[in-house]
Amino acid sequence: MVNASQLNHFGPNDENATDAYLGRCDLPSLWRNIGQASSASEAVRGLMDSRGHRENILRPVFNRVGLAYRLDRVSAYGPAMYCQVFTD
Repeated sequence: MVNASQLNHFGPNDENATDAYLGRCDLPSLWRNIGQASSASEAVRGLMDSRGHRENILRPVFNRVGLAYRLDRVSAYGPAMYCQVFTD
């Protein structure tokens, strides 16, 4: 997403990124949160203030989570982009 200057749930060719991930991984389902912020605490605050993102974080069926961030000082989206991936 960063390399394509995009911050959304779709790939550069408008494909659904979740479907692309599921096609490559042996997972029953997958949910993602993405965002940008100037600090980790700002990112958490923003995700928890968003109803849909907060529901993903607190959904009790998830038993695995992956977290990633990328620092990119020249990004149009801010200095850090964050991604959370959840599965059951």
